[in-house]
Amino acid sequence: MNRLFAGYLNATLLSAVCLCSSQVLTASFSEVYETYRGALDSKNWSLALSSSEEALAEGLRSFDIRGENVANLRMNYARELLRDGQNELAAIQLELSLKSKVANHGRQSSELIDVLVELANSTVATNARQALKYYRRVLKIVKGQGNELVEAKITLNAGLRLAKAGELKAASGYLRDAYGFYTRRYGNGDIRAGLAGLNLGRIEFANEENDEALKMLTSALEAFKSPEPAARQLDSATRKSLVQVLETMEMRDAATEHVIAFALGNAVEGYANPTVLYEGKRIAPLAALTPRDSSGVERVGGDLSVIVYFDVDENGFAVNPTIAESTSKALSKTAIRIVSNRRYSPRIEDGEPVVSRGLMFRYSLNSTIRY
Repeated sequence: MNRLFAGYLNATLLSAVCLCSSQVLTASFSEVYETYRGALDSKNWSLALSSSEEALAEGLRSFDIRGENVANLRMNYARELLRDGQNELAAIQLELSLKSKVANHGRQSSELIDVLVELANSTVATNARQALKYYRRVLKIVKGQGNELVEAKITLNAGLRLAKAGELKAASGYLRDAYGFYTRRYGNGDIRAGLAGLNLGRIEFANEENDEALKMLTSALEAFKSPEPAARQLDSATRKSLVQVLETMEMRDAATEHVIAFALGNAVEGYANPTVLYEGKRIAPLAALTPRDSSGVERVGGDLSVIVYFDVDENGFAVNPTIAESTSKALSKTAIRIVSNRRYSPRIEDGEPVVSRGLMFRYSLNSTIRY
């Protein structure tokens, strides 16, 4: 029996349990529910998952299975399932919770907001079209109530989730709405505006709209000046994206500021090793290996491979590439070009960028073609 069917069967069987010995069961429910609350407070997620399931089972015996208490217990259990990555099982519980809430409060009630958001979150990775229906439905309810802050929060959440799921077109619309709201109300320094701007910049870069990507990412940086760990992580993510955009636009010197800032921001007690920030433009190895004439043909069988040693200077440029081993002159040229086009964060020592020497890059092309 698969887990999805088992979850559905479990929910169905529990819903059919007769209510009896209500005083004993209520006491039992209280004990289990307190265990669940304690697990949340201590962030003991495995206990939170098991105790939320037990609380639901007790609640189904203690309360009206179509009532608000059970609907909320299903929500609690679904949230723990989502935390555990069991999205399909969570969606089953959330649908049952939504059905009860609609029956008890109507289709336009604010009581539906949380469950609709969780339903959208639980389905966005596997069924983006269905998730969009949930997001649109909950935003319609929120707009009807005129709560702009809640609307912006849900809009930003939808944009971030859709972007992570690869639904870039849909994500862009939500992120632009959220970015516009937060910048108008709080300015570019608001971390929520920055988060929306960072993801918009990445989407624009993916769509090869480099000028717009540069604009959005530069704006997003203003929101991540706090020394808090979360802001520092977002600052590093934004700077890495800026390096990629600027390198793609062949603005290598302009990228240096962000290269060094990334390195310093990721240093631990003043030290950090080089990290690849930009892989370089794609170079077709077969095109590079095609000889100009028959006199330039290399007769090499088996694996084609090259080992390159190189240094990374204080500004993150790969310099001094040297061929250590090679089975193909043409492939060696390709490997040198790849290394030279890369951009790294520099090595950090005592809080300062320094040259890092003797890095190795291995490039191979498995091929049965003889050149």
